[in-house]
Amino acid sequence: LAQDFGLLQRVRAHAWKAMRSRSRFQVNDLVYVPCQGKAVPFIPGVVVEVTEQVVVLTDDGCHSFTPNELRLRFDGESCQDNTSLVYLNDATILQNLRARHQEDAIYTYTASVLLAVNPYRNVEGLYSQDQCIRYRGKHIGALPPHPYAIADAAYRALAREHKNQAFIISGESGAGKTETAKIVMQYLGFVSGSSSSITAQIQQRILQAQPILESFGNAV
Repeated sequence: LAQDFGLLQRVRAHAWKAMRSRSRFQVNDLVYVPCQGKAVPFIPGVVVEVTEQVVVLTDDGCHSFTPNELRLRFDGESCQDNTSLVYLNDATILQNLRARHQEDAIYTYTASVLLAVNPYRNVEGLYSQDQCIRYRGKHIGALPPHPYAIADAAYRALAREHKNQAFIISGESGAGKTETAKIVMQYLGFVSGSSSSITAQIQQRILQAQPILESFGNAV
């Protein structure tokens, strides 16, 4: 019995090693490949041959890659939540954000985290009292991604559980952190019943504190 058990263990180990050494890609798989020296980090391609390396056909011709360099992709409509993507990886997330940005859908969820891509222009109808009314009392995901949804969830948790809430708004310079903070305060002013003048005063104080916050690396 001991010999049989040892043989079984060796067979299992050999099968596991063979399975791991086999590429997870197959011919005709849709993939993203890394792109050097271009405006985008990944470009789409199709697997045409699989050996130790994977040969992918792109607009630039055929190129060989290691399996770890490739990302599986799925051609379909954009998703409001990145966690709903068929393949969840860095390339598909970037492509989803890009596709939504081109549709003027500048906000995208990743579960309960809201990602924003600065449109650098005004998007009509995105922020208004009608929109505030629309998002009031709605759970995250019930409506398209929006800072109002995040602000409403925090406000309802504050009112229900009587616990302090905080927003973490981060991003590179010019990403729109200050504008996002103002949008959140606009909604909180609406849902709390505060007058617009009080909300404006709070916004002005935040803006006046901006140079000090930036000096500590904590700009909003």
